[in-house]
Amino acid sequence: APSVAPAADAHDLGMAAVDGPPAGSAGPDPAAHEVDLREVVLPEVARPEAAPQSPHAGEAVPDEAAQAVGAAHEVVAVEAPPLAPAEPASSPAEADVDYFEVRRRAQAAAARRRRQSIQLGFARLTAALAGVVIGLVLGRTDVVRILPQTASLYAAIGLAVNLRGLAFEGVKAATETQDGLPVLVVEGAIRNVTRETIELPRLRFAARGATGELHAWTAQPGRVLLAPAQAQPFQTRLASPPSDSQEVLVRFVSRRDLMAAAR
Repeated sequence: APSVAPAADAHDLGMAAVDGPPAGSAGPDPAAHEVDLREVVLPEVARPEAAPQSPHAGEAVPDEAAQAVGAAHEVVAVEAPPLAPAEPASSPAEADVDYFEVRRRAQAAAARRRRQSIQLGFARLTAALAGVVIGLVLGRTDVVRILPQTASLYAAIGLAVNLRGLAFEGVKAATETQDGLPVLVVEGAIRNVTRETIELPRLRFAARGATGELHAWTAQPGRVLLAPAQAQPFQTRLASPPSDSQEVLVRFVSRRDLMAAAR
């Protein structure tokens, strides 16, 4: 009969080594085969570590789906923007601007401003000169009173200056015969051309010839004061005037005449 290895030897090897039956022998004993299977010890398999127990007793540990939902609601920290705004990147249109074209436009604008400034200055100068001319024309009386030498300048441009505010009108001279003697008669009128009452000064008459002044005399008008726009006629007679007299000059007595008479 065939021999069967002891159970202890099978346990030490981890599994029973079953050899085929020798030739000419019957099949293996069923009872011995069952014993060998019961005595086989399987090697110890590594078990997964237990999940950590919840710190709170009695709480259920969330499954993987619950953990995934909680992870979806986690707060994500985002870096705050800088206090100073970042310089914007130049646009393609700005990158294509030609530097020389920008410089040309700036120079053209500067030249245009200079022309406008010159034109404005010229306009102001013209206006100032026009104001001065108008003032000299309208206030020529005061100008001549301050600067008497300017009277000839005004007269040269046809702007006679009347400092007294009195004007002669209709002055004429004629020669008459009285008692067989020639008499020179000079007559005319004096008008007040101002808006104020003016005192009439004495009149000075002079008979002039080819060689200059031949004879001079004075006369007082008939009225002392003359109202605005009022006219006062006058008349004077000179017996036996110079025979070579050609004209008669009429004007008001000046301070120079008074000083010459006093001498």
